[in-house]
Amino acid sequence: MDKIYFKGLNELRAFAALGVVWHHIELYKFRANEATLSNTPLKYLIEHLGKNGVYLFFVLSGFLITYLLLAEIAKKGEVSLKKFYVRRILRIWPIYYAVILFAFFALPYIGLNFSLFEGETYYRGLMENIDKHFWLTFFFFFFFMPNAIYGITPVAGATQAWSVGVEEQFYLIWPFIINQFRQKAIYVLMGIVVVVAVSRELIPYVPLNRIMPDIAARVIRSFIVSFKIDLMAIGGIGAFLYFQKNETLMKWLDKPILIWGNIILILILLAFQSYILLLAVCFLILILSVITGKLNIYNKTLSFLGVISYGMYMVHPIVMFFCFAILHKSGVKNVVLYNVLAYTMVVGFTILISHLSYQYFESYFLKFKDKFAVILSTNKQSD
Repeated sequence: MDKIYFKGLNELRAFAALGVVWHHIELYKFRANEATLSNTPLKYLIEHLGKNGVYLFFVLSGFLITYLLLAEIAKKGEVSLKKFYVRRILRIWPIYYAVILFAFFALPYIGLNFSLFEGETYYRGLMENIDKHFWLTFFFFFFFMPNAIYGITPVAGATQAWSVGVEEQFYLIWPFIINQFRQKAIYVLMGIVVVVAVSRELIPYVPLNRIMPDIAARVIRSFIVSFKIDLMAIGGIGAFLYFQKNETLMKWLDKPILIWGNIILILILLAFQSYILLLAVCFLILILSVITGKLNIYNKTLSFLGVISYGMYMVHPIVMFFCFAILHKSGVKNVVLYNVLAYTMVVGFTILISHLSYQYFESYFLKFKDKFAVILSTNKQSD
């Protein structure tokens, strides 16, 4: 079986996951009226770091999945839809459903019935209101449409699942398109970028409330605003160009000024103004710089975190709820000690639980995944 390995992708996943965790820790402190970096010159960086980390995940996923599909077509003549979807199920569904079921049915009971959590405010409020549209919300989450409802009825411990829903929606249509259009599918990706980006900008101005019930209008708006498969499409365009060894692309990747200029631009966009499509293109250039070896970011610890990054992304909000409850109950007043303990506990337990999940839960399903692989990727968080 052919094997594909892209060095550096696990490290990039680790950066993305740690960025999301950092953002949510500071957001939790802000909602708890604790001292936060959101009240410093890092305000923009912190407030947008979570979604920007997700955008890196999107571009990376679009690139890798598209490249593997192209390699499968080159080898077999077409994509095996059955094998593709079985691989997706084995990779995504186990921990997704474990977190969703815990967040909907166990966490509200724990949070509302144990004295440890009496000092919590924002997240207990979400739990107290979970009965509002409960089954409608659960329906959307269960069928991988959380991005259509999460902004309307947030679910403590599960809101982060919105991005998993977006990825699954992309995977639902992309293998069919690439099977149908083959090399011309790159033009479909370009169309997706334009149509989705324009729709996202225009939807706030569409008077949906005049033609449908309020809840339906809000669901449609939430879906379109969060349906950021244009970022995955940008990653897919990069996969086409790299797979075809586009001469212009390869020539530019040899220029240090592009690589380091791109990094500087990413830092500026993260710190001051995230123009979403420009940032996605910069992320794509970063990915290509890393996998071609022009930019070496290898690090053993980051590689390990990249392998368990999906688990880190999914479990860290639940970990935060317990860690901050314990921290608040302890009565720590010193700001420095409070922050050291907050970061140590949240990051430490997130890594520990994610490692155990990968080792003893996710790996049980992943061992079957390679049986359905046509092109085997040795990037462990990939297809």
